[in-house]
Amino acid sequence: MMKRFSAIAILLSVFIVNMFAQTQWQQCSGTSALNVLCLAEKDSFIIAGTNSGIYLSIDSGSNWAQQNSGIPPDTVQSVFLQNNFWLAGTKKFGTFRSIDHGLNWQSSSTGLTDSCVNAFTCLGSIVLAATNHGLIFTSSDLGLTWSSQITGIPTTTAVHALLTWNSTIYAVHDFG
Repeated sequence: MMKRFSAIAILLSVFIVNMFAQTQWQQCSGTSALNVLCLAEKDSFIIAGTNSGIYLSIDSGSNWAQQNSGIPPDTVQSVFLQNNFWLAGTKKFGTFRSIDHGLNWQSSSTGLTDSCVNAFTCLGSIVLAATNHGLIFTSSDLGLTWSSQITGIPTTTAVHALLTWNSTIYAVHDFG
């Protein structure tokens, strides 16, 4: 009886492991040969920042199309979706904002003194943007204008990621 139980348990374990091992990643239509740097999602929309600008999927990632209307040719290295506005941070041209699900973009870099935007996060109604020179800017108008540099990070280091958790802002930079 014990041998039979052990044999069943082993076979069941092999089946479960084999089932997960069969799961495969699949290339998405429209993103081959792109360097995808960041992703964000809202509902069935997924936005990707790439070395060739913005790519948008409206069908949960099955198909992708370039959506750079209003963004000059540049690398998009950060994206952020919040309620009805979306933000894109570029390598050379600052931030861009969309209020129509990524179909059209407008420059929203007023107040930024560093045009290389690496990351976004939100703390309540305040949006934060991290840059390549250790600067973090805030926006109280949904990313239209930027001000209030948050200091304390050396300007010789890039801020690569931001996270807000329990009213605390975390920043990842070159040295930690």
